[in-house]
Amino acid sequence: MPENDKDETSIRTCLVKLGDVNHTLFLKRYKFSNEDNEVLQQNPTLMVLNVPSYCEKKHVRQWFEDCGKILSIHAQNKPGNIVKPKHTSTYFPSTSNHGFQVFYVTFQSHEALSDALHKESVEIMECDHSNEIFHTGITKWCYDYVQSFPDREKLQAEIDRFMNAYDAKTVKEEEDERENDGIPDEEGWIKVTRRGNNPGLSRTELNDFKLKQKIKKRKKDQVTLHSYSYQIRESKRAKIVELRNKFEEDKVKIKAMKNARKFKPFG
Repeated sequence: MPENDKDETSIRTCLVKLGDVNHTLFLKRYKFSNEDNEVLQQNPTLMVLNVPSYCEKKHVRQWFEDCGKILSIHAQNKPGNIVKPKHTSTYFPSTSNHGFQVFYVTFQSHEALSDALHKESVEIMECDHSNEIFHTGITKWCYDYVQSFPDREKLQAEIDRFMNAYDAKTVKEEEDERENDGIPDEEGWIKVTRRGNNPGLSRTELNDFKLKQKIKKRKKDQVTLHSYSYQIRESKRAKIVELRNKFEEDKVKIKAMKNARKFKPFG
């Protein structure tokens, strides 16, 4: 791309050198959409595409940290709107990146973003692999498999932190429900909770099993008058004939009552 091209909205190329292997990245100023966070929209962001799987956030930070202060670095599998992960668990990640990635580098100033966009046209970005081993191919698969077994103590510590936060959140929700029990909201609606005067039955596995057993016992206790299907059909037909006869009798009675009426205005 020509050096005199100052259009920062176009896609620029960057060469990453790892030993004797060269790889090309694509850089572009990220254009925010209405769905992005308002806090993110206030800061300029660089979109780095075609990043290989062996490059991590620390490598991306190393490439652009001399351009200016970096506020955040976010990685995704595909380009698009910046979606921040809801959970930041070490052992239970919400999403995992496979293959090539897209990095979003948020700078503090527009000058830093401009320097990052123009940096690749005059310099060759190199990965520092002097004290680091990059795994690729089947070696990477074996390495990922070994790393998939977490440390038990660290895993248990993270689980305990999560459960303590969840218990505290549950206790706070119960306290809020007790305080607002029976109190209408702004629109006049009263929220019905399972802790009211007539709480509903919670849909748990044990309660569902008890309900099924109760229905099964009720069916078993019922006395079956007819054992065969033709007997059931005959009984239904007899019931219909009985209802029709009764209907005809009622019509005769109503007609007789109408004929027996007499006009008595002064009676």
